[in-house]
Amino acid sequence: MTHAAEGDEMNYNIKRLSILMGLNILASVVFAFFGENSYFISFMNSLFLIGLLYIVIGAFLFVVQGGFFNGIIFSMKNFLKLDRLGAYVAQFDDTDLKKTGYPSQKSYSLTLPFFAAGILCCLVSLIGVL
Repeated sequence: MTHAAEGDEMNYNIKRLSILMGLNILASVVFAFFGENSYFISFMNSLFLIGLLYIVIGAFLFVVQGGFFNGIIFSMKNFLKLDRLGAYVAQFDDTDLKKTGYPSQKSYSLTLPFFAAGILCCLVSLIGVL
């Protein structure tokens, strides 16, 4: 990667992070009006919970991006293919299994912004409550 491409990717991540943070703060302000505690405590609680949601989404994208489910998908495709052809015939013909190949890994550009926004919101709400 060239230096210019890395800078463009960083600008893209910063832009996505700022959008996610803005949405998180806006949602926290709205949810704080409906809280049972004082406005500040309700705001911090909703900021923390939405931050946790962002961390879970980022973790799920990270796991999928790493290829954790590729083996399961590969096995299911081969199993369903064997089921259609007939299990008796397929057990004698292994050439079809070699042609299918292993699925490629997917790359998501929102993984880092979701992680960063979630961690930042959780830290701000934890520090704000103290």
